[in-house]
This record gives sequence, structure tokens and C-alpha cells, in this order.
Amino acid sequence: QSDIVGVVGSDIVLTLNADTNGPDATTYDSIIWYHDGKGIHSGIVNQASTPTAAYTTTSLTLSSVIISDTGYYWCVITYGDIGAITSDTTRVFIEGVISHPVHTAGDLGESVTFTAVFTGKTTTPAPTWAKKALTTGALSDPNIPRSTITQAYDSSTLSWTSKLVISTLETDDEAAYACKIIYVSSVHMEMTTDAALSVFHAAVEPAYGFVGSSLTLTAKITANEEATNIVWFKNSAHMTDTINNVYDVGTGVTTSEIVFGSAVSAGDITTYKVTAVLDIAKIIVQSPEITLSQITITENPTGGDYIVGGQGTLTCKFGPSTVSTFATPTIKWVRTTDNFEFAGTIEDTFDDPGYTSLMKIFPAAVGDAGIWKCVVTLQDFTGSIESSTATVTVSGIITSPTSDNVVQGALVTLSCVASTLTEPTVVWKEGLSSENTVTAGSGTSITNTYSGTSFTSVLIFQYTVSTTDTYVCEVTDSSTTYTSSKANFTPLVITSQPAAVIAKSGDSQAGPISCTASDHSSLTISWFKGSTELTDTNKYSFSTTSGVGEMTVINDVNIDDAGDYYCKAEYALNGNFNGGSLTSNSGTLDIISIVDEPSILTLLFDTGIFNTAYSLPPCVAIGPKEADTAIWTSDADLTATTSTKTYDPNTKKTTTTLSWASIPNDLSGSGYICTITYDANSVITFRMMEPTSKGFVTHPTSVVQSGTAVTFTAVVDGSLSSI
Repeated sequence: QSDIVGVVGSDIVLTLNADTNGPDATTYDSIIWYHDGKGIHSGIVNQASTPTAAYTTTSLTLSSVIISDTGYYWCVITYGDIGAITSDTTRVFIEGVISHPVHTAGDLGESVTFTAVFTGKTTTPAPTWAKKALTTGALSDPNIPRSTITQAYDSSTLSWTSKLVISTLETDDEAAYACKIIYVSSVHMEMTTDAALSVFHAAVEPAYGFVGSSLTLTAKITANEEATNIVWFKNSAHMTDTINNVYDVGTGVTTSEIVFGSAVSAGDITTYKVTAVLDIAKIIVQSPEITLSQITITENPTGGDYIVGGQGTLTCKFGPSTVSTFATPTIKWVRTTDNFEFAGTIEDTFDDPGYTSLMKIFPAAVGDAGIWKCVVTLQDFTGSIESSTATVTVSGIITSPTSDNVVQGALVTLSCVASTLTEPTVVWKEGLSSENTVTAGSGTSITNTYSGTSFTSVLIFQYTVSTTDTYVCEVTDSSTTYTSSKANFTPLVITSQPAAVIAKSGDSQAGPISCTASDHSSLTISWFKGSTELTDTNKYSFSTTSGVGEMTVINDVNIDDAGDYYCKAEYALNGNFNGGSLTSNSGTLDIISIVDEPSILTLLFDTGIFNTAYSLPPCVAIGPKEADTAIWTSDADLTATTSTKTYDPNTKKTTTTLSWASIPNDLSGSGYICTITYDANSVITFRMMEPTSKGFVTHPTSVVQSGTAVTFTAVVDGSLSSI
């Protein structure tokens, strides 16, 4: 027979007709069927022989064939002594699955391969793959994500090999996969059994610690089921520490934590892994080994000598040996001598696989000196790691002399403080443009003290100049010179002295008298007359504006107000003992006043006084100097009068008189006025009241008479009852 094609599970009958035209046509000794060279024995196949007149017919029935029934079949018939005859071969081809895909488990991100092998007498069509959910039997779209399918046909074995490769596994890939082939010749389909894919991921999270710290290791097992029988291994040895397992249904993640029962020791810096069972997937998963990374100081800080006001940096590096990332650490810089924590600028940067911490000393100050170390603590860890110590010294000017105002003539104290490693020398210099070295002596003292690393120089001197001046100190330690900033001093001085003022007795006010001092917020100006401070605000008014002080006599201006007035400018400064007071020159207030002014003039004109010289009582004034002019006026005839003016510098009195060479017999009139002038604006005038003539107004006159009576007449002015 020609090739026979069968389907797995069907029955196939092979029939052989043998020609028996021989000497003994009706007998045969044996009939044996062979399959690929092996005899098929009774019970395995059904064999029968029916002799006929012409030939012998024998058949072989293959019941419920399977793939292994595929092959070449033939029959051998033996006839007594004549011998055996062998039929031609007939090939039996069973269409079906040779090899089914098997259950596979894969790690997240990895790839898996399913393989199916079919018999295939023809090279077309090729097998195809499909995916279906584990819980349902419905096949899904054959477009399987991230998959590739390769086909190979082996003509020698007449078989198809198909491979499904799913790359970069995801949890959604967890499903059942099957392969099918449609046989065109027999018009039927063959499909493999389902092969489940379990997707998992087991990993111990990178861990780090340091000797003496606590430690908890964490592993996460990702699968669509809870992982069980979780076992931790240290150096492949089963660990017995406490294990806490938690399964999250939503994410399909089983988290396992193992808590070290004691602080980390050097022997714990080794490898760790975890195994677990996935019951549904029927697999055991194992994480890759991780090495516990030890956190250590990888670079210790080194100290140095920094300059005051300059910049210095201490560097500390630390990190794990293998883990590239870990929780942000807490980094402190601590001075060991007083456990003081540095509060300045600290720059921490991640420098894979560790951290770099920079302690920035800027601007450097003496308080930064000391023995420093870097202390690192980690989140969720007890204990800490510390760097070795680094010694920091700070040299230079700590405190420069301070610029300020200073009262001219005040005693000034300047301080210069420096930090030096050895006892230094100091030079004080003075001057705006050309600096002159200041030396002790003549009211100037320089006192230096040195203790530990602290150096202080104090300069005390009297500030006598009236212009701005500058002072600076230079401190030299070994070969290094540190120069302080300049202290600029502005003197406070009396810039305007009180001037002389003239006023008239009886005026409403006298003044103001003013002085001007360098303006300052602490300035107060007080006024004095002689040694007495003026405080009576009913008699005087005072004001100070922008350094200008004024004093005015405001009530009852009289001759007693004359005198010397001066101001005192006081400054309440501090810090350098440079406060104090300034006293101005005196300004004189001169009061011009009539000091001798007769009110009524009574003249007794008696016999014998006529034709004799006569002077009015004098007019006397007091003022700052001799009066410029003294002028007499009257409505009476002054043609025959003469006026005089004299001055007594001791009493500051100017005296003026009006005289007649020959007294007139009538002095009547409205009065006599005396006007004394000191300058154009200082004029005083007094009026002498009208004179009253008491006495003989008409005297008897001489007559020549003969023989008659003679009468002499005298006229007397006024009542002379007492005469």
C-alpha cells in the first residue's frame, strides 16, 4: 500500500495480499509484521491469515494510534522449507503533537521560551501560538506582546518545531499558552496542551550598615500569588533571626524582612539571599545574592591654619562599598573639645557610591578653632560612624580698632585683638596719607597681653588734632603680618565762637549769643556767665539746632546782664573713652545804660552869680567802650554853650556836660536832651527836665536922679515864703 496518513486516536488497518501459486499453496508456517525493524507480537497487533486458492491475505490493525505508531511497516511470510517472502514497506504517518510546551516560570524583565513539536508531512501551513487566561479557557488575541515566533521544519523527520519567545516579562504575561497546527491533507487541527507561565521576581534589596549598628534586610517577591516557605540564607547558611512576611494582594508582592538579633559585626558583612515557594505556580524562586555593604569613612578631614576673615574647608567622604544609593544620611561636624556642633555652611553632595561633606569655614573666626570630626548617622539605624579628628587653628586680626568721633583733647583708647600661634609683635601707625609709627611716651601708652593664642594690644593717647586722622595696627606672627582695618577718627570741635553783643537797658531782649559745635546725636549745649550755669528759663531762652546753640536774655534787660557769656558743648560718646566736653571762648554782652540822670534841675539865681560860668549836671552812661558821640539838644538857645565828653575805662562810664561861660539870666525852656551813641544801632537818650528858676528875676538897676524920690525894684520868681 502507499503511504497511510492517520490521526492520533484513530484506527489504521494494513492489508497484505501474498501470491501462493507454489507447490504447497494452502499452507504457511508464519506471518510476522514488522514496525521499523521490530517484530510486532501477539497482543500488540491483530494479525490474521485467510488462504485462498490463489493468494494469502493478512491484515494489521493499529487501534487508537499515537505518534509513536508513525514509521515503516512490512510483513514476512514463511512457507515451510521453501523459505520466506518479504513485502514492500508501507509508511504510516500519524498527524499530531510530538512534544507539548511545558510549564515555565520566568523572572520579571527576563525572557522565556515555549517549544512545541508536531509531525508534519507537508511544509505548510506552519504552527501558530495563542494565549489564554489561566482562569478561563478562552483563547485571546494571538498577538502576544513582546513576543517572537520561530518555525523550523525538519524534512528528515517530517516534523515542525515552533518556539514562542516572550521577552522582558511583565506580570500581565502570566497566562496559559498553546500551539496549534491545521493539517490540510486530513483537514483537522492539532493543538498542544496548555503550558502555564508564572512570572515572578525575587530580590533582596541592596543593604548597607556599619559595625555596631542595627540592621534589617528586606526582600520582595513579586508574583500573582503569595510566596510561602520563605527562607533567608547568609553565606548559604540558613538564618534563624526573626522574619516578618507581609503579602499585598493589590500588587502581588510578598515582603519579607529579617531583623538581626544583635548589632552588626564584622562577620555580617557578607552575602545574603532568599528562597520561597509559589504554590500555584509550583516553583521555588530564589533571589540573586546581594552583598551587605559596609558604610565606612573613605576620606578623613585634614586640618589647617586659616586666616581670620579668610576661608577654610574640611572634607569628609564616606559611603558603602557596593551599594550605589542609600537613604540620605544626617551629617554633623562636631568640635570634640566642647561637643559644639558647627552651625555654619555644610555642603553635602552624593558622590556615587557615597557622600562628600564639606565644612565651610567662612569667614574664618577664632571661634572656629578646635579639634573637629565628622559624625554620620543613617535613617533607621542606631549608632553612628565618625571620621578621625582634624585640628583647625585661626590666625589674624579678630577685632580691629573702631572708627568713631572724638572730642578734641579727649583721651582715646584703641584696642586691637589678634589670634596667633606664637607671641607676636605689634606696630601702631597713624596718618591719613603717610603712616607714622606711634611710640609710647608723652601721654601715649601701648599695653600688650598674650594668653594662649589670643593677643591684645591697647593704645591710649590724647587726641589733640582738629582734623580727621587714621589709626591702624600691624601684628606680626613669625613671618606673617596681619593688618587691621583702619580706624578713622573725626574730631568734634567748636567751629564758631560766641561774638560780642550790645543791648540797651530796658530792651525787651538781649542777644542772641551763639556758638557752633560739630553736630552729633549726643551733643548738648549749655550756657554759662562767669562760672555760673544759666538755667533760669524765665530770664533766658536756649536752643540747639544742627550743632548751633543760642542764648537770649528775654526778660528785664538791665545793666546787671552785662558780662561774659560762653557755651559748653558736651558729647556722650562711648567705647573709646573719647567723650567729653568743649568750652567756647567768652562772648561779651554789653548793656549801654544811663546811670546818672537828674530829673529836676533847680537853679538859685542870687546876686553876684551873673556873668559867671555854669554847667548843667552831667549825663553819665555805661557801655562796652567810650561812646562815639554825646550830643545835647534843647529848644533853648545853646549858642553860648560848650559840651564835653570824658571816659573812664575802669568803670566804662562816658560822662558828658553842657556848660556856659556866663550863665544867662533865663534858663527856661522845655528841657535839655542828652543823646549818647555807641554805634549806629546803639543809641540812648535821656531828657533833663525843665529847669525852674528860683530867685531874683529882675534886679534893681542903677539910676541918676536929683531932688526927687528914687525907687529901686527887684523881682523875685516864685514863692519865697521862707525868705
